[in-house]
Amino acid sequence: MARVGLNAHLVSRAASYRNAGISRYQWNLLVHLRQQRAADYVVFVGERTRPPELQSRPGWEIRRSALPTARPLARMLWEQVIQPIEARRARLDVMHALAPFAVSLVGAIPTVVTVYDVSYLTLPEAHPRLRQLYYRTFTGTAIRRAPAVFAISKHTKRDLVERLGVPAERVAIAYPGLEPGFRPPELSRDELARWRTDRGLPERYVFFLGTLEPRKNVGRLIEAYAEVRRQLGDAPPLVVAGGKGWAYESIFAQVERLGLREWVRFPGFIPAAEQALWYGAAELFVYPSLYEGFGL
Repeated sequence: MARVGLNAHLVSRAASYRNAGISRYQWNLLVHLRQQRAADYVVFVGERTRPPELQSRPGWEIRRSALPTARPLARMLWEQVIQPIEARRARLDVMHALAPFAVSLVGAIPTVVTVYDVSYLTLPEAHPRLRQLYYRTFTGTAIRRAPAVFAISKHTKRDLVERLGVPAERVAIAYPGLEPGFRPPELSRDELARWRTDRGLPERYVFFLGTLEPRKNVGRLIEAYAEVRRQLGDAPPLVVAGGKGWAYESIFAQVERLGLREWVRFPGFIPAAEQALWYGAAELFVYPSLYEGFGL
């Protein structure tokens, strides 16, 4: 049976922006792969990743880094220096990097990659400069060298072909699945009302959920909300939920400047198990993101 390595250092169960997007995708993928025996898997994770759902068993080996790979610089060191050594020790047939920047450029083991988006090319201003440099240095090279690439959407595949020149026949589309709990809440109207009350939410509210960072375009959302209130004289409160990413300070300052403190709420990070309820209880969901790999 083939021995397959999985670089999953972005998996996090923390109550922060790190437990969002790519992390949730990787988490669900690992949980389901562990239930199968399609290969012998060696899974590389950070030193703090210890959930019982991923514990080692025959055909499924968890290897934790001694480095604090939740920190970008430590993760870069692990990926570019330690990963090829660990891959040889594990006698892997192939490595699957669950993020395109998680590829060692010096390893001899074939490495396939999963790509979520190429926003560092399409929207470079949405990334800090160091991240831009790292992505441009490592991601493009890793993708071009990979014998196979998995894209999460037709949109991302098109970006890979048109912007990075990856041959279309090397890119397979692997759509993300749907988490078991992500469905409309099965609550009565009264139960939903009590749930809102318990969280201090009004009967009607406009809802946004996403990491607070420039690419999500939250500043423009708040401007639009202020304009709606100016023109209509009233509007349901705006609930802006999600963990703090980077360059988020201006969002809070904008709310103060526009005099919206009473009308814009920031509940912070919302666990995956609760998110369907927040969506279901809202009057309206808004998602003004400037770019997303699934097609925005």
